[in-house]
Amino acid sequence: MNNRQHTILRIGLVVVALMCLVPPWEATWEASSPATNSRQVTSGYGLVFWPPDPPNMYWGIRLDIPRLSVQLVAAAALCGALLLAAGGRGKDSGA
Repeated sequence: MNNRQHTILRIGLVVVALMCLVPPWEATWEASSPATNSRQVTSGYGLVFWPPDPPNMYWGIRLDIPRLSVQLVAAAALCGALLLAAGGRGKDSGA
């Protein structure tokens, strides 16, 4: 790996760490009877240690795992593409 690739990899790891530290959340309301539907509403982003408050006391809050997964896959794909674009072996490649 050359210096550019090391820099891209470091930046990619920092971005992924920040995405995991400040993930997306969703507010959920579970129906009390089968006649009513459960609901899920995007609740924004918040620190993993301090999630956002639910809209009211009848709602719960949880991680939006599907959206976080899409973000992580997109970041990994972008980082991989940039690593390939910055390819080539530099003087400091160790080989």
